[in-house]
Amino acid sequence: MEPFSKEEFLELADIHDKHCISMYMPTSGIKEVEKDQLQLKNLLKEVGDVLRQHKLSSSEVERILKPADPLVADTSMWRALEAGMAIFVYDGQLRRYNSSVKFKPSLHVDDHLHLLPLVDLVNANKDFFLLVLSVNQAKLFRGNIERLVEIDTEDFIPNDLLEAVGTDYQQKSIQYRVHKGEEGDKGMFHGHGAGGTIEKQKELKVYFKEISKGLDELVGRDRGIPMILACVESHCSLFREISDYTHIMDQSISGNHENTHPQDLHAQAVEILKSLDEEKVELEKERFRELLNKGMSSDNEKEIISAAYQGKVDVLFVNKDRSLSGYYDPGSDKVKLDDHPHRASTDLLNFSAIQTVRNRGNVYLLDPNEMPESRPLLAIYRYAS
Repeated sequence: MEPFSKEEFLELADIHDKHCISMYMPTSGIKEVEKDQLQLKNLLKEVGDVLRQHKLSSSEVERILKPADPLVADTSMWRALEAGMAIFVYDGQLRRYNSSVKFKPSLHVDDHLHLLPLVDLVNANKDFFLLVLSVNQAKLFRGNIERLVEIDTEDFIPNDLLEAVGTDYQQKSIQYRVHKGEEGDKGMFHGHGAGGTIEKQKELKVYFKEISKGLDELVGRDRGIPMILACVESHCSLFREISDYTHIMDQSISGNHENTHPQDLHAQAVEILKSLDEEKVELEKERFRELLNKGMSSDNEKEIISAAYQGKVDVLFVNKDRSLSGYYDPGSDKVKLDDHPHRASTDLLNFSAIQTVRNRGNVYLLDPNEMPESRPLLAIYRYAS
């Protein structure tokens, strides 16, 4: 499955129709197919009830939901699902997304799609390089949350240390000298003892410099993508010291991974990225608090909604368990909040998140106890009010 991209998010954000249907549900994959099928049946029934409340006839409801009819019986689809599924029905069309994120069950009927739960997928869609290093091999992978693919490096980086330093290394590793003395013959292998350690370090530096040089050519314009190292700690430290690649991550997959399966490497790399994302959110929360009295952050929902539309929001925190209904008029730059949502109301949390993503800001969906303040919306601005 291809990871969900920001471009897809914005493409969905541009869809408008009289009856746009958005459905989210957790899934169990092959474990509980019948349970998941029943869950979708119930969601479709609820959507039908909502449409009838819009004064639509049964035949009109049937026509609108027709694109989703084949899904319930599609056994192969259900068996291939992961943690969640998002379904969008509009203008006689259907889009469906399999997700590694577990969604809460929900449905929305409006003149646009409800995309707020997809923000986590946009945030998770980050590419990374994984460089597996050892004396006996050097392998480069490119990955994201869904997959890890090995890159052909044959014409760019040496396969192992021997290829980098030449046959001299091989000769040194087996060479010994015979000393004749009172105690008889003694064999001494190069590569052992203090002198051998220095020689080994020199050879490793040559090897790592060749790898770094090859990476520069191979990676090219993608030098901004973070790189994770998988090797013993001493090799990680030395490679960081030698390499010109500026986005090598501090965290690494420590150990000798010559025989580690790529699937296991991928799982460990994703965990590193997740932990870094969590650290980043904590730093942004602290930044919010520091800027609150300087006009560079806000806890005022109306102000934030307007600022999101105007492209002023750099970071948006959204409370997962809160709702905010109303209407924003771009012409007058006025926000009206509805205590009692009605058919003309729109989800202003969804609106603010879409506008922030559209304007290259970052959106974080947080549990109530993770919010810097107990509000539906909080924001850090790009510039002061």
